[in-house]
Amino acid sequence: MPLGWASFFDVKACDYANISSDGLADDAFSAFRPLSAALSASSGEFEEELALVEAHVAKIQLKQSSDEAMISAINEALIEPKLAAVNDLVDKTGLNIRTLERVSKRAFGFSPQTLLRRQRFLRSLAKFMITPSSKWREVLDDQYYDQAQFSRDFKIFMTMGPREYAKRDRPIFDASVRAREAMLGKAVQALHSPDPSKSD
Repeated sequence: MPLGWASFFDVKACDYANISSDGLADDAFSAFRPLSAALSASSGEFEEELALVEAHVAKIQLKQSSDEAMISAINEALIEPKLAAVNDLVDKTGLNIRTLERVSKRAFGFSPQTLLRRQRFLRSLAKFMITPSSKWREVLDDQYYDQAQFSRDFKIFMTMGPREYAKRDRPIFDASVRAREAMLGKAVQALHSPDPSKSD
């Protein structure tokens, strides 16, 4: 989650967006190297690994992000389906556009405009994943003008068209989406409130 990134790492999320990074070689992730070693040496049992993760995270000195309130405000605003434009995000968060841009790139990894497009896309994708027998036109988010606009977004985010994606087998992803929807009320993390008290 964005607040976690801002708390654990001293680098901008936008510098790591859409890339793979070697956590053992990149100093930005050095605090997690001992955890990697501990997990590698573990039995692989869920309970043991969970305990290792929890113990390690408890030991790490979290830095208090000066942007914490702004990150939370942006995160809460982004999950609102009716938010359609950057100006709406500015109004909802009370942040000026330059601050919104800076905090979005630092903690979320993308510009406000890209974040809004991603949310619109994820809402549609999540509906499709939960009800795979549906047609794409039946799950399009209300913010889309038409199916062509959705197809353009789909190719940007998934590097393939919706039809090609629908034909692929996704047993693990499909199962995790449905399980998350059943347990937490939202199929995708980016559509879920970061505040546990606001969970469905």
